Amino acid sequence: MNENIRNNPELEINNVCNYLNNIISSSINESNIVVKNKHKFIYDNYFGKNIEKKSDIKYNNINFEDITIVLCLKNRPKRFQLYYNLNNFFFKKYNVKLIVVEGKSDNMIDTTLLKKDSHITHHVVDIKNVWSRAVLLNFGVDKSTTETIILSDIDFIYTISFWDNLLNGLNYINLNKSFVGLPLYESEKTFNGNSLIRDKYTPYSACYVINKNVFVQCGGFNTKMIGFGWEERELQKRLKKNGVDTIYTNLIQPNCYVIHYSHNEKLRGPPNRNNQKLLYNSNNKKIEFKVNL
Repeated sequence: MNENIRNNPELEINNVCNYLNNIISSSINESNIVVKNKHKFIYDNYFGKNIEKKSDIKYNNINFEDITIVLCLKNRPKRFQLYYNLNNFFFKKYNVKLIVVEGKSDNMIDTTLLKKDSHITHHVVDIKNVWSRAVLLNFGVDKSTTETIILSDIDFIYTISFWDNLLNGLNYINLNKSFVGLPLYESEKTFNGNSLIRDKYTPYSACYVINKNVFVQCGGFNTKMIGFGWEERELQKRLKKNGVDTIYTNLIQPNCYVIHYSHNEKLRGPPNRNNQKLLYNSNNKKIEFKVNL
């Protein structure tokens, strides 16, 4: 990505939007790429499935003001500044609510930045000396006043194409029976050591939409999962036992995508393998919904 965009995202907002739309447009507009990705979609398995045909039934009447984005972070004030600079224009334009849940640390975000934005609320949760994405996201969902929740990552960028297509997609999905995974692309190639793990032409999902009541009733994320890794899979496993399917919209709405601002593993560390064990051993239909460790 151009260094001017990295260093001055707020000043370069138009260039950012154009840049991100351009790097994706070639892949989503070529039908052969979309068809190829049907077979490459890495989460099309027991936990979820691609939907290939849009429903004719309008299940919802969701508007932008009916949506809350829940974001969590700890020790990443600079990355939050970037997220804010790249996305806040859209939050204001569409009147979307943003709940920021921050793990208490010695390296907090500058909240003076948020005081002028009535659509943003900021909460601090003491998660001791660990990173718990599960606790922070549960806390944010609990604080939401809307039924429709987008579970976000601090590295997500929502582009023009996302906002132009979001409502049309969500209103034709039964959110009482669906955990919705939206297409997500890397802004650059992402490497793990010398091995390429994903690139901008291979969509996957880490941006999910869910009904608040559905999320809370099954227990939300499992707070025994410390660090990150497999928390969505464990949630999907429980949701499935409650008649809620995970569906991916890449094939029916490829233009409604999110950009993941690429980074290497050093920024976040490796996933917690104990979470994987918790996933495999999870047989519960519901667990207690918790917003603390």
